[in-house]
Amino acid sequence: MQARPSREKPLPIPLRGQGQRAVPPQKEPELQKGPGTYKEAVTNIKVAIFRETYPEDKLTEYDQNSILEVLGRVLCRTPLGELPHLKSYRLEGGPPIHICAHQQSGQWLIKATDNYRLESGARLKATDTRNLPKHVNMALRIKVLRDITDYCYSRKKELIIGCDANAHHILLGSTGTNPRGESLTEFLVSSNLNILNLGNEPTFVVCNGKVIDLTLWTNKIGNLTSYWQVSGKLSLSDHRHICFQISNIKLPIGIPGETIGTYKDNLKVNLEIISQSICTIRDIDRSVDQLSHCHNCSAKTPRLPRNAPWWNNKLSGLRANTRKLFNTAKRTGLWDTYKETLTCYNKEIRKAK
Repeated sequence: MQARPSREKPLPIPLRGQGQRAVPPQKEPELQKGPGTYKEAVTNIKVAIFRETYPEDKLTEYDQNSILEVLGRVLCRTPLGELPHLKSYRLEGGPPIHICAHQQSGQWLIKATDNYRLESGARLKATDTRNLPKHVNMALRIKVLRDITDYCYSRKKELIIGCDANAHHILLGSTGTNPRGESLTEFLVSSNLNILNLGNEPTFVVCNGKVIDLTLWTNKIGNLTSYWQVSGKLSLSDHRHICFQISNIKLPIGIPGETIGTYKDNLKVNLEIISQSICTIRDIDRSVDQLSHCHNCSAKTPRLPRNAPWWNNKLSGLRANTRKLFNTAKRTGLWDTYKETLTCYNKEIRKAK
C-alpha cells in the first residue's frame, strides 16, 4: 500500500447541481506566498477574494492548487443561501468573484472586482473576459511617452500631446491622488514636458466631474499656445472638448500639384493686364499690386459646403435639447436624463448618415 501524500488535494469548487459540498478538513495548512502571486487565506467571511496575477508573473502548479484549495474551504463554510454561483452563473451576494481560465495552464484563477459593476444591475458572466477589469501597465505607457519625447528632443522637434491619462493627482487638477497619478507626475518632473491644463474644470462628464484629459507640451511650444480651455459646447462623448490656440507658426507657401495647371493658365491671362510701360514710381507700385493679385487669385482653394446633406430639423432639435440638459446637469448634478438624451442623439445621427 502506498503512503498517503503529505499534501492534500485541492477541494472541488461547489457549483450548481453538484450535490452536497465537501467537508473542510479540521486543520488548514499554512499557505506560503509564492513569487509573483497575490492570495490570502481568509476565515469567517462570506466570500474569499483573490487577486489575479499579472501577465508577466509565473504561476506555479503549487500556487494554482493552493488557490483552489483555500477557495473550496471558504465556499464550504459559506451558508448555502449565500453561496455565489461561479463559472457561467450569475453572481449573487457579497463582493463579486469571477473565475477566468489561465491560457497557459488551463487552471481556474480567481478575480475579485469592484462592487459597482454588481450594484449597477449588470449580470456578469465569470467566463466572459470582457467584463474583467484589465491590468494597466503604467510603466509601459511611461516608457512609450519617454521614447516619444526623446525622439523629438534628439531631432529638435517640438511636441504637443493630448491624452486621456485616467490618472489622478492634486497637481493635475484632481481632488485626490492614485498610483497612476504619482507615476505620471514623477515622469513629468523628470522630462521636458509641461502641463498646459489651466484650473480644475472637469474634462470628464460624470456625477462628480474629473480631470483626466491632459494636454502636455515641450518648453518652446508653450510660448506659442494660448487660450487653453474646456469647452462648454456639447460633445458626442462623456469627454468634453478641449480648445487652445497655436500662433506665430510660419507655414511654407506652396501650390498643390493638382492645381498647378489651373494656376499657370490663370496666371498667364492675368499677367497680360499688367502695364508693360513702367515710367514712374506710381507705375511700379501699380504693377507690384497687380502681380500680387494675379499670384493670389490664380489658384483658389475650393470650399466645401458648410451644411451636411444628412442634417435635418429633427437633429437640430435634439442637439438643442441635449445642450439644454447638459447645462442643467452641470448645475444640479443629475446626469441620467442628459446621458439618455445624448445616446438618443448619437443614434439619430448614425441613422441619418
